[in-house]
Amino acid sequence: MSTPGAESERRPWGPAVLLCATVLLVPVGAPGATVSIPALATDLDAPAAVTNWVINAFMLAFASALAVAGALADRWGRRRMLAIGLLIFVAGNLLIAAAPAIWAVVLGRAVSGIGAAAITTGGSALLSSSYRGAQRATVFAILGTSLGLGLAFGPTLSGLAITAVGSWRGLYL
Repeated sequence: MSTPGAESERRPWGPAVLLCATVLLVPVGAPGATVSIPALATDLDAPAAVTNWVINAFMLAFASALAVAGALADRWGRRRMLAIGLLIFVAGNLLIAAAPAIWAVVLGRAVSGIGAAAITTGGSALLSSSYRGAQRATVFAILGTSLGLGLAFGPTLSGLAITAVGSWRGLYL
């Protein structure tokens, strides 16, 4: 039950926009990696059966870590979980960018998936606790739109990034 006048309480939009932009990394990275597979398969001499794990490792780790990350966000704090998720996500991408073989890419994708789960749960919990009423509904509409746009345009953005930097490794940097 809300207190009188709580509905009129307005919070600044900056944190919501920043969090939605951060969470946008998750859906861009998930399907966007498919664009890098042909180049990394050639570069690392990896068979198709193994390169499928570049996508699968991320999705499996992400789905497996969501509930744990949510529980840890409740226990350790939402901001801390978001920060930890960003660090794990970046560490996974750095491992991929420096990968000497396909196994390191797959491992890096799994690490990134765990980080993405922490970003998603920490970020959405932070938004939920920071905004109220109609403003919360608007923030979650923006979050949902960010996730949808990331899924829709992730492969295109990834392809543009690979073209701009000249290699699949640059996509992960």
